[in-house]
Amino acid sequence: AKVQGRLADVDLATGAFSATLDFSQWTEGILQPLLVRQLGPAWLKQARVTHPRPLKITSDGRGGVTLKGPLHMTDVIFDDITGHLPKDKLKVETDLDLAVFSRGRQWEVHAKNVEAELFVKDRTAGRATLIGQFDSEAQTGKYNFTVGKVDHWVVNLLPKKWRVGVKMKSGRVEAITAKGKVENGQMSFDIFTDFRAVAIDDERVGWWPKKPVEITQQLTGTHQLESGANFDFTTNEGTFTRGASVIAEYNSPTSLKDGEFL
Repeated sequence: AKVQGRLADVDLATGAFSATLDFSQWTEGILQPLLVRQLGPAWLKQARVTHPRPLKITSDGRGGVTLKGPLHMTDVIFDDITGHLPKDKLKVETDLDLAVFSRGRQWEVHAKNVEAELFVKDRTAGRATLIGQFDSEAQTGKYNFTVGKVDHWVVNLLPKKWRVGVKMKSGRVEAITAKGKVENGQMSFDIFTDFRAVAIDDERVGWWPKKPVEITQQLTGTHQLESGANFDFTTNEGTFTRGASVIAEYNSPTSLKDGEFL
């Protein structure tokens, strides 16, 4: 690792400090141990973390840390026996304006703006933006989350229970927008999704069209935090199309209780 920067406003009694990293570089030797749990059977063969502009880091000495600036992970190559990750070089570019506070069992997150973009051989394979905040003690917060241009293989990296066991064979997530708030532990959500040229690899879904389709869906509803897979959907509308032809449409408000639709 290589680090160049400035340290200011250091309080030795509390541990508070303010630092500006003008230059830093971290390679796979340091990153692999940090990511071993997330990577599973995959191995990080090569990677480099840098930032094209100064990265500001501050700590209040009481569990609060803020990050502001860019952070790029470039020349990323994985050795993945599962074949889930591409063999080509990957790159992740982020721009952070983020504060995290942790005191005992209480924690807070304030994301003024968090942006990330994933590239494969300099081609965009996904991008995301998050603005929001959450207080674990008060169980309150709000969020605005957007995702776009996500390749199908990126979707398949999500846990199976998030994908309901479905694996995408082709296609991409053109756009997802999700916004809502949390009050007294109850989360409201308004989610719009737009999938393009989607084909899935799951024989259990026998009704799914064999040829790729486009899908749009609108979901609104509520979820009680820490209640497990329990959701109330006040809006559940969707359309399947191929070209100019509408294959199927649905509008069926429903509920999910313990992972099962009612």
